Parts: sequence; structure tokens; C-alpha cells
Amino acid sequence: MAEVTDDKTASAVYSDHNGSSEDGPRNQGAGYAIIEQEYIIPEVGDGTRKTTTPREYWAFALYNLGATGVGLGNYAGGLQQQLVESAHPSGYLDWPSKTSTSAFILDLNGIIFAVQVVILLVIGPYADYGRWRPWILIVWTIIAIAASFAFLGFSKPSQWNLVSGFYVLGNVAVNVTGSFYFAAYPSIVRDLPQMQESERQVLEGTKTPAEHNQLDGLERSRLSNWTYVFSGLGSTAFILLALAISYGIGYQTIPENDRIFGVVTAYFGGIFILTSIPWFLLDQHRPGSRLPDNTSWLTVGPKQIWEAAKNVAHLKQTFLYILAYFCLADASSTSGNIVQILQNNTINFDTVKYSGLYAVVYGTTGIGVLVQICIQKKWKITPKTMFIWNTVPTIAVNIWGIIGIWTNAIGFHHEWEFWLFQAWIGGASAAWQAYSTTLMAEVSPAPKMYIFFALFNTVGKTSSFVGPFISGAIIDDAKGNNNAGFWFPLFLSLLGLGLLLFVNVDKAKQDCAKFLERERDDLYKSYGQRGDIQVEVEERNPSVTVDTKEAEKED
Repeated sequence: MAEVTDDKTASAVYSDHNGSSEDGPRNQGAGYAIIEQEYIIPEVGDGTRKTTTPREYWAFALYNLGATGVGLGNYAGGLQQQLVESAHPSGYLDWPSKTSTSAFILDLNGIIFAVQVVILLVIGPYADYGRWRPWILIVWTIIAIAASFAFLGFSKPSQWNLVSGFYVLGNVAVNVTGSFYFAAYPSIVRDLPQMQESERQVLEGTKTPAEHNQLDGLERSRLSNWTYVFSGLGSTAFILLALAISYGIGYQTIPENDRIFGVVTAYFGGIFILTSIPWFLLDQHRPGSRLPDNTSWLTVGPKQIWEAAKNVAHLKQTFLYILAYFCLADASSTSGNIVQILQNNTINFDTVKYSGLYAVVYGTTGIGVLVQICIQKKWKITPKTMFIWNTVPTIAVNIWGIIGIWTNAIGFHHEWEFWLFQAWIGGASAAWQAYSTTLMAEVSPAPKMYIFFALFNTVGKTSSFVGPFISGAIIDDAKGNNNAGFWFPLFLSLLGLGLLLFVNVDKAKQDCAKFLERERDDLYKSYGQRGDIQVEVEERNPSVTVDTKEAEKED
């Protein structure tokens, strides 16, 4: 057995002489790195893997239907904007100085994300340890559902302060659930029967690591995409049922529309109950990592943050992607908020049209994701390429909005443009969220998914905190011209796309394995070298040798 120590352990393992020449050491190394990451840091319990069952798999996908935030994000947002504008007919309020209602609404979305940042940074570092992390999702789901039902009590302009507060609470809860929900999905994919069989074949030498790497990316994309198929098509069906609620209550007057917004928000809270229960019952509560040596629950959070911070230089690809996502998420969120403000004012808060527009976007999203599942499966396209594909159409939205600064012919001044926008963003960028999530899972250390997804969402929401504030200031400076706010997201979307092109996913996987080995050597000395894939490979298949020089040259 070749002797490799310290930082060279990971890189040395990644040269497989049985791999095909066209795959190359880098791609082969990524396949080994995926497997190795799962074994480096010791878990709580006896180490028995919990094989993902079909019912568990589909229950996980179903949860996202309720967690999409249609009620709290869309209908509650419509009610909040309507009550704020009705309470301030001049179009301005003291916040703390004279501020336009549009800028106030953008600021409020920034506050939502700022609060979420604090919560994620407090909880995230602890969630990778022990067995308690499923309860994070359960508690925040309950808070989101409770906030949804609170909107039954809001219908008067004098309640604009109160409705704004619950709008913040509800959306913070939805965003936190999204963070810890998607952090769980890589382990579900890893424990699929076909993934366990593929891993076994790699360790026996009957399958190349590059093939395992490709299968891993496709299976992660598949589950992530199916969650959005459920949320897209399911939300469309429930939005169409919401139309029946609108007709039953009546939608001819502003008070009637306000009542509908509140009732439909609560209605989607009820749907969240139905879609979350199967996952809470079928989730196998996979264990997290053991606490490091000489570490208590009080200190493990700060220690994990410090470990990640001091190894930033060793996770360059991971943090390059996070920076790219920061820009892209900011651009998407900010332009979406501006379009929603323009849309609500154009349709005059008509709840029937409101439901119809969101039925279009969620329906086209579900169909669009299904189409992309088929395309990716047929041509074996990588998650990064699929994410780039979904990013490009969002740039056109900002350009369209900017044109509206100088002309009323187009630029989100007419109702037809919002129907076109919802169909365009739903169809052309259907899987933007799915592939951005998949790519984050690709470049994150496997046992650290919760802290890195907390960081991922923190960065994404911090960007959404920055964007609305800056665009709100631009709108105020343009004397209330909402279209001027599209300049900032256009710049960020182009910058983010440029950064994304430089992300090397295979290199990130190898870097993550090295990062985990450093942590094992620093914090888990009492557990020795257990989990080293080099030992596994050489014991199961002696024909797989270690070529340190070749791996280092490729590094």
C-alpha cells in the first residue's frame, strides 16, 4: 500500500489506473471524492445506512408543494401592499423619513432576509451534529402555517403595521424551512439503492469513478427537479381552486379583494399541513456528525464556523459559486419584487387576475421542469450547464424593464406584459431554483450540508436584502419611476453569470474531501484515520493503485 499522509491523502487517492483515459484524473478524482466525503467525519450511532425508500423519496418531493410559499409570498404580499397603499394614499410614508410606498415594500423584503440571516447563522452551525436537526424543519413549518392563518384577521388599512409584521414573520419561516429542507436532500440521494450499488461497484473496481460522478449529479438533479414539478403543477391546481374562493366571496370591491387575499393565504397554510405530514412521518431522521474531541454543544457552533472560515482558501470553487449565486439571487429577487409591484398596480389588485397570473407561472414552471428533466436525462447534461441555461432568460426581464424607462409601449406598463412575463419566467427559467440548489450540493462538503446550505441561503437572502434597498433608493432618486430599479439587477445578473462560468465543480468535490480530512486531523484525533477511502479502495481492489505524482500534477 502506498503511503500518503496529511493533505496529500485526498489528492493521491484520486488517480485511478482502471479509469478510461478520456475521463482523466480530475473527473475520476471527483467520483472518488464524492464517496470519500461520506466516510471521513464519524457519525453518531452505529454507522448503519438508512436506505431511501420510494415512499420517503416522494414524501420529500411533496413537501415542497406546501413550502413554496404561494400563500405567504404572493397572496399575503398582495394584501400587505394593498393595505399599505390604502393607508397612505399620497404614495409616501415616514420610514423613518419620507419614503415611497414602493421603496417601503422593497425595504420590508430586505428586512425579511436580514432577520433570516441572523436565524440561519445561529442555528446552521449546530444542525450538522447529533440527531435533532429534523426538528428544526418541524418547528419552523408550524410557525409558517400559524402565520398563514393569522391573515384571516387582516382586511383594514389601519392594520397595515400588523399585516407587515406577520408578512415578515411568515416569510422568514418559509425561507428557513426551505434552507433546512434542501440541506437534507443530498443524503436522501446518497442513500438511494442505485447510488449505494454504484458506490459498491466503484470500490470493487467494476465501475469507473467518473461514471459514479455523473450518476450522482443526475440523481441529485432529478430529485431537486421533482420537488419543483410537485410545487409547480400542484400550486397551479390549488391556485385554480383559489379562483373558486374568489368567486364565492366576490371580487368587485377592494374590501372583497382584501378578504380574498387573507382567506387564500390561510387556505395555502392548510395545504402546507397536508403536504408536510407525510415527510414528517416517513423521514428516517438520518444522523449527523459526532461532536469533535473536547467540544461541547455550547462551543461546537462557533468552532464549526471557525473551521469553515480558516479553510476558505481551500474551498475556492465552493465560495466562488456562492459569490456567483449571491449576484444571481439578488438580481432575480430584486427584479421579481419590482415586477410584482408594477403588476399589482396595473391589475389594481384584482384577485381573479392575480390567481390567473400565478397559475400561469406555476403551471409553466411544472411543465418546464419536466421538459428539462427529459433533456438532461437524454443528453447527460451537467447541473452547472443546466443552471447557466436557466439563468440567461432572467437577463432579458431586466432589459425589458429598463426599456420601460423611456417608452410606454413596452416595459411592464400593460397587463399583457405580466401574462407574458409569468409564462416566460416559468417556462424559460423553470428550473432556476432546482439547479442552483443542486449545484450548491455538488460543491459542498457532504457532512456539512446544513451549515453550507445555511450559508448558501444566508448569502442568497443577504443579496436580496441588499438589492431591494439599492433599487428602492434608485427608484426614489428617479422620482418614483419603478422601472429605474431594473438597472441594478441587470448589472448583477451579468456579473453573476460571468463568475458562474469559472466555477469548476469537479475540482470543488476534491477540495471538499481535502477540507474534511483537515478537519478530521484537527478535531477528531481520537477516531484515527477511519473513513479514508484510500484504505477502502486498496482493500477491496488491489489493482487500483495510488499515483501521487499524477494526482499532484493534475491538482
